[in-house]
Formats: sequence, C-alpha cells, structure tokens
Amino acid sequence: SFPTRRSSDLEIIMKVKYRELHPSDYNQIARLIIHTWKFDNFCNKPNVIQHFGLSYLFKCMSNQTYNRVAVINGNIAGIIIGADHRKKVNNLYYNLRYIYQIILCTFSKELRSNSNTLFEYSKNMDDMYSNIEIKLDAEINLFIVDEKYRGLGIGKNLYHNLIQHFKDTKISTYYLHTDTACNYKFYLHQGMEILSEKKTSLCYSGEENITMYILGSQLS
Repeated sequence: SFPTRRSSDLEIIMKVKYRELHPSDYNQIARLIIHTWKFDNFCNKPNVIQHFGLSYLFKCMSNQTYNRVAVINGNIAGIIIGADHRKKVNNLYYNLRYIYQIILCTFSKELRSNSNTLFEYSKNMDDMYSNIEIKLDAEINLFIVDEKYRGLGIGKNLYHNLIQHFKDTKISTYYLHTDTACNYKFYLHQGMEILSEKKTSLCYSGEENITMYILGSQLS
C-alpha cells in the first residue's frame, strides 16, 4: 500500500502560497538563515546576529535573477534564490545593503573572533571553484526550508520551479555550494553530481570537520 499523509499535513500543504520575495520578508528570512545554520553560535546577541543574517541574504540577492518564497499563514516556510551568471547582474542596492550590515557586524567582538572560520570557508570555495573546468551558467545562491515544514514537498516544489525557470531561459548548467552541515544528499537525489569536494577542519552548525562540495548538473 502507498503511504498516506496525515490530514494535518494536507491542511498545511493546501495553505502554501508561492510568490516572489518582498522587502517585508527580509528580517524573517534572516532569522531563518540564522536558525538553519546555527549562526547564533557565533554570537549570542540577537540584534547583532540579525545583522549577519541580513548580510548573508543581501549577498545572495546581489546577483539574483530569480527568487521565490513559500508562505504559510504569513510565515516564510522556504526560500530559493537563483542567479543566471550569463547576465552578469551586480545589483548596487543589495551590495550596499550587504556592506552596511557587514560594517554593523564588525562592532561585535564575538563575530570578529569567528571571522577566520568564515574567511577560510569562503577561500576554500573560491579555490574549489577555480579548479572546475566546465562552464557553469547559473547558481543556486540560497535554498532553505524551515525545519517545521520539511517533508511536505515544499523544498521539491521550490527547487523544481527554479530548475524549470533555468530550462525556460536556456540555461545549460547550474551549480551550488554546500557541505556536510547541510542536507547535501537532497541535491544528489535530484541528480546533481559532485564537481569538487574538500575535507576541512572547519566547524559550524554543530558539525565538526565538515566536507565542502560544489555540486552541478547539466540540463537537457
């Protein structure tokens, strides 16, 4: 027999609405970013770590060409942001907002003390990307589903809608950065392949010695 969903799950699924990201969503998405990757371990001051969450979001939005959020009763249940690198988007507005939030973060001694971890993570990804020889047209900049709403198909809907957008705009290849602190196996189940990987001594989100990946896929 086929597994059946609980009536409560079906009620939630029926309430999901998908739309573009609005400015009024920024703070809620920043909190979702912080909670998902446990960035509050870097700093226990909510107002300070909120600046970090916003900086992360605005960095992801600085070259975006596509975004969608899943909303349930006014709450952000998930978000996905994609960037078509062929268009070479470099949005000054979001870059300035990113820089402003980063400046506010520098006033925190706790965040400054963790800056080496963030810098090394970024440098590792840059090194890994430089070793990839194939041309990559697009990137998934950000993809999160609130843990309260996982297992309901929200993530698959967000992901497949973005992939359909990539196909509609004639994108041939796309990629993303991830690691073992994330649900990277989801992407492997969607047919993405490991283009590059690196074992590290970095620790975050409650995970030690994470392995970093660049995953990619080719669209027919």
